[in-house]
Amino acid sequence: MRNDVTGDVRDNGVVLQVRDVGGDIFIGVRRPRRRRVAWAQVLLVILLVAGEQYAWQAAADTTFLAGEDIRPPWAADDLVFSLVADKLATCAEEVVARPANCPQRSAAPITGTVVWTLVGDPRDGMRTVWHDGVLKVFGAAVMTLWFHDDLDVVTVDFVTEVRWRGRETTAEDVGPVEPGVSPVPPRHGFELERGQVVAAVGRKFDLCTAPRTLPMEVTCPRAAGPTRTPPRHDIRWVRNSDPVDNVDVRYDHRFGLVIATGDYSLSALPRDLAGQADPQLPQLHSGNYVAYLMRGPDGTAVVLDLEHQP
Repeated sequence: MRNDVTGDVRDNGVVLQVRDVGGDIFIGVRRPRRRRVAWAQVLLVILLVAGEQYAWQAAADTTFLAGEDIRPPWAADDLVFSLVADKLATCAEEVVARPANCPQRSAAPITGTVVWTLVGDPRDGMRTVWHDGVLKVFGAAVMTLWFHDDLDVVTVDFVTEVRWRGRETTAEDVGPVEPGVSPVPPRHGFELERGQVVAAVGRKFDLCTAPRTLPMEVTCPRAAGPTRTPPRHDIRWVRNSDPVDNVDVRYDHRFGLVIATGDYSLSALPRDLAGQADPQLPQLHSGNYVAYLMRGPDGTAVVLDLEHQP
């Protein structure tokens, strides 16, 4: 028997031409295969996240998780060193000579506001010690201290105990330790060639004697004269000898400092030699000096301070 069917039959956009079909017409639609959900993987991720959150919470009020006989792998040195460096940077913002919960101290009897500056990277030379579930960090830092009309280079041996409080972990109390007690390994790679040191100290003396002022600015060997005279702006400096002729250079491997010592002789003369005689001039400023230098990020010599030594 022959049947004619006119029209189109559509299945998911596919046109089927149906003609001369005997009996019923059945169109089987193939459904797309459903993607199987990896329920085991999803469950594993949920358990890991829940475990991490539990660990953060459990560590909130303790040094580390209870029963930790081995240092946890997530307490890596780089992370801990950064926490301590952040705390030291905060300490450098203090405006008192002996700030609380910070390691820097001034031996001078200072009153009033001061300015601390953290010099170099304090993470250099840091060392961690893990013992009985306590993580301690030892290190050595260099700061400069500006107060009144003077500047000091302050070296600090410090120690802190890091208490883990999850994402809120900080190094809250960084205190000083006695020199020689801190188990900090010697630093290397900060050294400067002798020629760099001589050139840097020579440039510093040029900067110190270029202004027509007395006394010299605070990072120069000021107060080397017989008395502290009132400030003057009408003099000129003359070198009686070259201050870098006999420079001695040594290295402080604990703090990464380069220390140069030598002697100098400067005369403060009237700017106008033809002018009226000045009873306060000339003045002889001479003696020994010490220069503190560090290696800059680009390898150049940076003079932190140039001081007169009595």
